[in-house]
Amino acid sequence: NNFYIDMATAAVTTINASSATAGQSGSIIIKGHGSNTLAGWDTVYKFSGGTAPTITADATKYDRIDYIIYDANNIHMVWSGNY
Repeated sequence: NNFYIDMATAAVTTINASSATAGQSGSIIIKGHGSNTLAGWDTVYKFSGGTAPTITADATKYDRIDYIIYDANNIHMVWSGNY
């Protein structure tokens, strides 16, 4: 499944996982927007190095985060940013 988040309208407090199904994968596309930020990720999201990336703030740029769900407590994330 793929998801799109446009930060132009509001800041996002936390991205939470719901109805996570093992084996599901996809991408989350995030369009940055200046002062609106993404404050955090649920602890089930696992990023390389243990730290979530800083989302690109430029309103003309996008970030892509690919994910695969291993189980309800482990969603592995790979970030590609500043497109």
